[in-house]
Amino acid sequence: QNNRYRNIHVQHLIAVHHGHCKAQPTCIIYQLQDGDLLQQKHHTYTIAEQADIVEELTTYLNIKNSHILAHDYGDTVALELLARHNSKQIKFQILSLVMLNGGVFPETHHPRLIQKILLTPVLGYIAGHFYCRPIFSIGFSEIFGNNKPTPEDIQDFWAAIRYNNGDRVFYRLINYLRERQIFKKKWVGALQLTHVNVLMIYGPADPINPPEFASLFRNTVPHPIVTLASNIGHYPQLEDPYNVGRELLDFVKKLTV
Repeated sequence: QNNRYRNIHVQHLIAVHHGHCKAQPTCIIYQLQDGDLLQQKHHTYTIAEQADIVEELTTYLNIKNSHILAHDYGDTVALELLARHNSKQIKFQILSLVMLNGGVFPETHHPRLIQKILLTPVLGYIAGHFYCRPIFSIGFSEIFGNNKPTPEDIQDFWAAIRYNNGDRVFYRLINYLRERQIFKKKWVGALQLTHVNVLMIYGPADPINPPEFASLFRNTVPHPIVTLASNIGHYPQLEDPYNVGRELLDFVKKLTV
């Protein structure tokens, strides 16, 4: 079942690619799966499966080398890909990795109340079916700094979540929080041991990953971290796109000198 789910998801991404990209793309924007394309009642979502989907997509698009930009859940998928790269078990080469706010370290990650509820057996299933836009709007706004999302932003994000009843499988998607604990040694170790150039761009006004995260990153990971203004929260790419873009481009340019 998992293989069938993965194949359908890759085919869906390929269809979107052909619909929007007429020439060979230099930038692939991949939205990690939030919905249940197969409407499977007992599908197990895993980080490894998401990484498999990325690999299959890069194979189809004939991508041999890639710079990766990731955020939040995507950070964890990127770390799984990085671990595969380090052990030479990946279908493409990672040239660099830039991460934005995400739960790299379980010990400095503070899940929101709704996430804790979704992790709870039975209660998570019930909560997932009562999750609605007003609840989402409140929780979503709370993890931003001073630059709060607009009503249009909230509508766009909610539409993406609701696509194909994606909100109904949150209680199964949330399994990645357990996996961060289980695979901490593998994923944090990948950061510590890799020869790939890595940069963390971090918004410190993030209740999910508060400033203690930056301290631990500096003390345990031999790669730079750029801390943005104190009023930037969990979504630096939305709250401070200019400085995120500047740091990203400066980082990539230095790699090509």
